Amino acid sequence: MEWKIGKFLVRLAIKDYFSLDAGILFSGIPKEKWINWCRYPFYLDEQNRVRISVNCFLIKSDQGKSVLVDTSFGNTNLWKENTVKAFDMKNGFNLFKEGLPHPDFIIPTHLHFDHAGGFVEKTEENLVPAFPGSRYLIHNDEIRHAFSVHPKTRSSYLRETIEGVRLISENRLLAGIISGRFELLPGLTIIKTRGHTPGHVSIKIQSEGKTAFIPGALFPTRFHSLTACGVGNDTHALEAANHKIRFMRQAAKKNWLFLMEHDHAIAGFITAYEGIRIP
Repeated sequence: MEWKIGKFLVRLAIKDYFSLDAGILFSGIPKEKWINWCRYPFYLDEQNRVRISVNCFLIKSDQGKSVLVDTSFGNTNLWKENTVKAFDMKNGFNLFKEGLPHPDFIIPTHLHFDHAGGFVEKTEENLVPAFPGSRYLIHNDEIRHAFSVHPKTRSSYLRETIEGVRLISENRLLAGIISGRFELLPGLTIIKTRGHTPGHVSIKIQSEGKTAFIPGALFPTRFHSLTACGVGNDTHALEAANHKIRFMRQAAKKNWLFLMEHDHAIAGFITAYEGIRIP
C-alpha cells in the first residue's frame, strides 16, 4: 500500500497488531459510545482489550533519501512471554525482512514500546540494532522522559525499549536530537506536538500542492477525530487536544491525507473538525 504525495512516495512498510484496554485507547469517551466502535476489525475481547494495528510508514524523496516513521514493537521474541500475552502482540509484515533497503533516517514519533521497540533485534541472548545503517532522530525531551521512569508512564516505556535506545546511542546511530520544528528534507517537516508524551513529534509531508500528515499518537485512529477522545496515558492531554484541533482544521480546509498509526484502515481525509472519511 502506497501513496504519492508530489515528489514523495509514502509506503506502508511495517504492520503489526496488538491489543490495548479500550478504556485507555478511547479515554474521555463513555463506554456506551465507544462500545459501538469495537466491531470488526476493532473487536473487543473478554479482557476489554480492543484490537488495533501498528502501521509504520516509509517516506522516500525524489532525492533518493528515505525516512521510516516508527518501528513498531519489533519481533515478538524480543519481549518476555507475559508482555506478549498482556498485549496480545502479533507480527504482521515487515518489508525490511523481505529485503527492502534500510532507511537513511528513522524518526520515532515517541519512545513507547509499540513505536520504538523495533529499534533492536534479539540474537540468541544479545540485542543488536535492527537497522545498523540508519540514523535516528529523537526529540531530546522524549529521551529525558523515557529514561526518567516516571511511575505514571513506565508501563509504556518498557525496559527492552529503553535498552534499545541506549544501544543505538552506544553504536553512534543517533544522528541528532531534534527540538521544536525541523525540516529534515525539503517538504518533510518534523513538528513537536507535545501531548501524548513530552517529546512527541508528528510528520508533515508537503509537495506539489499535496499534503500528508502522520500525527502519531496524537490521532491514532479515526475515532480520535473527536476532540474529547484522547489516550489514557497522555502526559499533557489538553495540549494534545489543542494540537489535534489545529491540525484537523488545516486538514479539512486543505484536504490533507491523514496516515493513522493504529487504525486498520490506515489512511483517511478529515471532512469536518470531528469526522474522518476513509478512502
